[in-house]
This record gives sequence, structure tokens and C-alpha cells, in this order.
Amino acid sequence: MSEKKPRNLKGKSNKSKEEKYFAPCTNRTHLKSYEDVRRLLSSTINDLRQYKIHPETARAMIFGCQTLLRTFEGIIIEKDIAELLEFARLQQQSGRRGSSCLKV
Repeated sequence: MSEKKPRNLKGKSNKSKEEKYFAPCTNRTHLKSYEDVRRLLSSTINDLRQYKIHPETARAMIFGCQTLLRTFEGIIIEKDIAELLEFARLQQQSGRRGSSCLKV
């Protein structure tokens, strides 16, 4: 499935013929949730397959999306820990100290 590049018999570079023009991105995307990042990744991959976006630009966008997803995961874990600590504190205040293994 590999594509072969045309052979250059005259010793000249074929680079200018192989370069494609990629229009700059003009739409703004607000990434506030997992679903927003998923949609951006999907459209980036589709644009890359259709040669609408430069591969280096796609690579940078995908790396940024991966970083953003890890940040979202950290925020969710932080919220979950805060909720668990609050639950444990309320359990201790209500007098059920033996039922909770979390000490606040």
C-alpha cells in the first residue's frame, strides 16, 4: 500500500511538483470538553486524509489534543477526590466513623 514517488531521471528535484498548497485554518474551535476534542481530532484526521491540512500542522494539533485530554483527566480526578473527601468528612460528622476508611 505504499505509494511510490515518481523517479527523477534528469537529476532535478521534484519537490516543487510534489508540494501541495494548504490553506490556513480560519475557523476557531473552543475546546471545553472531551466531545469537543474528539470532534477536532476526527476532523483533523479527515482533513489529513483528504490533503486539506499539512501533515506537520496535523501532528501539532493531535499532540495538543492529547495534552488537553490528559489535562481534562487530571481535572476530573481532582474533582472526584474532592467529592470523596467531602463525603468522608460528612460521614465522620454524622457519627459513622467505623464505616469509612478515609480519615480527614
